[in-house]
Amino acid sequence: QREAKQIRLDSKLRREELQLGVELTLGFDADGESTMISQADYDTTWVRLSASLMQLGFNISDFDRSAGSIFAKYSGPESSGFFDVFSSSDEELNIKKQTYHIQLGDLGERTTISFLTDENIPMPATFNTELHPALAELMADNSLKIR
Repeated sequence: QREAKQIRLDSKLRREELQLGVELTLGFDADGESTMISQADYDTTWVRLSASLMQLGFNISDFDRSAGSIFAKYSGPESSGFFDVFSSSDEELNIKKQTYHIQLGDLGERTTISFLTDENIPMPATFNTELHPALAELMADNSLKIR
């Protein structure tokens, strides 16, 4: 009984931890390619990034958490009519509507987030500059809906 109580407490603490916003900055990876850097560990970044991408209008088609790999197609924010006035992310990003390969890199207390084409060609710095403000806002949002 004590063990079950501890498991529930640990689970509750983890959910609360995932709800805390995460800072996202622009930077470069080890190969000198433009990347975004989450100021959180890999697991926290994975959960918050997945939720943020969906809110921005990305549809995740495939992922491999152990490899840090997500394939997601940007289709723009979904229009749901009346309820759009309540949506905070209904602005379309100025990026191509295509499938992107998103690769996460574990740096311990930080995590790199690299956007590539589906053929694994790194996206240019201008892409990250365009996407960063909207993605950073969602990653930092303490009210982000985590599924």
